Amino acid sequence: GALAAATSDTWATEIGMLALRAPRSIVTWRRVPRGTSGGVTLLGLFGAALGAAFIELIALGVHWSSQIAVAALAGGIAGSLADSVLGATLQQRRWCDRCRQATERAEHACGAPTRLAGGLAWLDNDGVNAACTLVGAAVACAIAWRP
Repeated sequence: GALAAATSDTWATEIGMLALRAPRSIVTWRRVPRGTSGGVTLLGLFGAALGAAFIELIALGVHWSSQIAVAALAGGIAGSLADSVLGATLQQRRWCDRCRQATERAEHACGAPTRLAGGLAWLDNDGVNAACTLVGAAVACAIAWRP
């Protein structure tokens, strides 16, 4: 589940960047700039499902039970969605006053320090990614260990 969640989240991001339309916030469904944490596109959601399905196929290919394979698929999708929700709601948001741009980094690409503009100061993108994999693992375990 954890590996499926990480794969699902990565594929969602990479494939979603190819979308022609701007993403929407997974929480408010309003349009947001590309690269905004918690922004989703239909193409990105398809990428998330594809990434989780890829791990499911690997599980089936190494002859794991279909229940475990389905658990990986569900965990992957759940983890990716959790990543988007946490990114949109709780993840720290930072602002570069010099460039007047949003960023996820404490130091912007221009070299200027950034300031906290929202979210929880201690919850950065790495923390959200960790939560994503934990959710994926928990959902997969709940399904795989079901009698």
